[in-house]
Amino acid sequence: LMDPNNVTITNTVTTNTGSSPNFSDTGSPANVNTADIVAALNGGTSVNVTASGSLAVNNNITENTYNGTESLTLAAGTGITLGNNIAITASGSSKLNVTLNGRATTMNTGSSITSNGGNISMSGTTTINGTLNAGTGNISITDTVGNGVSGGILLNSGANLIASNVTLHSTGVQGAQIR
Repeated sequence: LMDPNNVTITNTVTTNTGSSPNFSDTGSPANVNTADIVAALNGGTSVNVTASGSLAVNNNITENTYNGTESLTLAAGTGITLGNNIAITASGSSKLNVTLNGRATTMNTGSSITSNGGNISMSGTTTINGTLNAGTGNISITDTVGNGVSGGILLNSGANLIASNVTLHSTGVQGAQIR
């Protein structure tokens, strides 16, 4: 039995994650440099970052030169965390579909995802202390922990959701809560 590997996204060199545009942990510690992600997105290539353990976004990801729509998918076997004041952003003529797929996702204070009209999708127990801004796109948050299991969707007082349509779906004991 092997322990899961955690992945961080920072401004240091990419290690133990394979290569762009599909980064997946191959050892520990694993790190993806934001410049590698941004280069692929700005070139019109969708990016996947996968961790068998947790995934932490500790540096801003800003896509701003591609004239079209691409996707950024972050997947983790356990949790995904956006650090305090960390942003995932698309601007200009770019639309960025953003998917966060983990057993739990936490957006810390001041964190944000701005898709510029792309869709934002999150699954797993979700806590939001920041901003999701899909503009003319859609936001979908689904707690996938299952009926009767503790989990849910928590929108704290600092949470902002901006979109054409917002869908919250929870089957966990905690349900969807706005505080």
